[in-house]
Amino acid sequence: MNLRLILWEALVEAYDNFYSLMLINVLWFLVTLPLVTAPAAAAGLYYSTNHLAHHGSFSWRIFFEGFRKHFWLGWRWALVNLFVLVVLAANFIFYGGFEGDWTTLVRGGVIWLVILWLLLQLYTFPLLLEQVDRRMLVAVRNSVVLYIKSPGLSLGLIVLFILIAVLSSILWIPWIIISVSLITFLTQKVMLAVLETVPSK
Repeated sequence: MNLRLILWEALVEAYDNFYSLMLINVLWFLVTLPLVTAPAAAAGLYYSTNHLAHHGSFSWRIFFEGFRKHFWLGWRWALVNLFVLVVLAANFIFYGGFEGDWTTLVRGGVIWLVILWLLLQLYTFPLLLEQVDRRMLVAVRNSVVLYIKSPGLSLGLIVLFILIAVLSSILWIPWIIISVSLITFLTQKVMLAVLETVPSK
């Protein structure tokens, strides 16, 4: 698997779909503002970029189709993430009340678990859209498989996302205009490329 070629082709496709990605990002931002609609807005975001990743065309109707079609899937994904992060945060705070070198190791381990969980979430929702079995646990397991299957490609993707995040944070406006949809689109292009190498059962 040519890692550079896959990432380059994904970036070229992102460039070709720049205006669609911009529209998706703006729709996601506006629909997320009420906060209560944020999980469903994320579903619309991933659904739209998934559609583009499969070489489909885009209109604003596709975003709201994903919003409606995967409303509860978006909420389930968000609530599972909230639960996991709250449990990990509670453990971090709890062990902070003890003294000793071992507490530093335990709290460091909790931080690593948070990072690992967030990295798995790069693939989790896109996999929920691709899987027939849409259980969260299955998507998380398959996210692990994708990292194991192509660690170099996933690492390259993470480095690219860090660069996008840093530049977007300096300028701020890109978060509203393009950054989030670009990240989700690139994730799904890489995910589809890796899935093509996995033998079907």
